Amino acid sequence: MTIVAQQTFDRSNNTFELDLHGCSMEEGRTVAGHRIRECFRYGIEELRIIYGSPDRAEGTLRQAVQEAIRGASSCVAACSFRDSYGMFAAEGGSTELRVKLASNLRPQAQDQKMVFVAFTSRYDTEHHRHESYYPLRSGGRN
Repeated sequence: MTIVAQQTFDRSNNTFELDLHGCSMEEGRTVAGHRIRECFRYGIEELRIIYGSPDRAEGTLRQAVQEAIRGASSCVAACSFRDSYGMFAAEGGSTELRVKLASNLRPQAQDQKMVFVAFTSRYDTEHHRHESYYPLRSGGRN
């Protein structure tokens, strides 16, 4: 079984999770940047971005996520590195990043119209493209 990019919204905790497995670096940078801005727009408090490898090499998803955060810095209050168990980790051993979003004094309503843009997942051969994500519509899909 191949792990592929996934996204979920936990309304009860007002958090969003984005798993970038199956994305290229460019796709990861683009979708992470979109999700940061979208979460801010809807007043979501935390975004968990899973990139899956502590690899610090050039061209990794980890690097792409860090670039996306720099590009959306006005929407970000703080970040913390985590390991695969969700525990605090040193930057060098992290597999995910928790992004605390800045407070939005005028967020858009979290209702059935709430939408997160579609994205491709280059290395996901079964699904390849994720449709726009409407987490609060009945029967909604990732």
